[in-house]
Amino acid sequence: MNKLNMIILAASILNVAHAEGYSTYEEPTQELEVDFLDCDGDYTLEQRKTLQETDCAIQYEIGDTGPAGGTVFYLVSGSNGTHGMESSPVETGMFSWGCLDTDIKGTGNKGIGEGKGNFNVLIAKGCSPIAKAVQEHCVNGFNDWYLGSRDEIELMLNTTSLPTPDAGHDYYWTSSQYDGFYPLWVEENAHVIHLEYTEMSLHIWKGHAYNTLPIRNF
Repeated sequence: MNKLNMIILAASILNVAHAEGYSTYEEPTQELEVDFLDCDGDYTLEQRKTLQETDCAIQYEIGDTGPAGGTVFYLVSGSNGTHGMESSPVETGMFSWGCLDTDIKGTGNKGIGEGKGNFNVLIAKGCSPIAKAVQEHCVNGFNDWYLGSRDEIELMLNTTSLPTPDAGHDYYWTSSQYDGFYPLWVEENAHVIHLEYTEMSLHIWKGHAYNTLPIRNF
């Protein structure tokens, strides 16, 4: 980090003597210190949180370790690898989706880029234990994680190396509530993705306790 001391040339007193054709001013006394970022890889936590918005942005590839220590599984088209999504390196633990017997409108979105919207609705409703766990998730100083949509979690699982599923730990929750034709299922079910057979997108009773890997944007 270099520091450039810029002197503000502003006179505190300026007297113009029209008759003599000269001006006088006092020497400037105010000094402004400006920080400039060196792209040397030696960044503080706060600098790393906003690094991708600077000229020092890192160009990631799928499968790379992301800014928060997770796995990069999606890159925004046209961003040259500077923006995308990464999965957390740490799971949340087992929680229910919650919000039983309730149609949480605005959480039926399943596409890439739609998980954060679902998640924000769940947090606002305050009835989802898994959403609350993700909201409180903090890894390597980063706490801006959210619960991914059905398609985001499926894509993540196809990119992230995971242990072989065991009994009781074979699904990840998504933020996508079931949005099919049966009203009772809408109130009772949300989408999960099987850890091994990721093409198996199921909707399961919201009261079950399952794990998940939070994701974040960078």
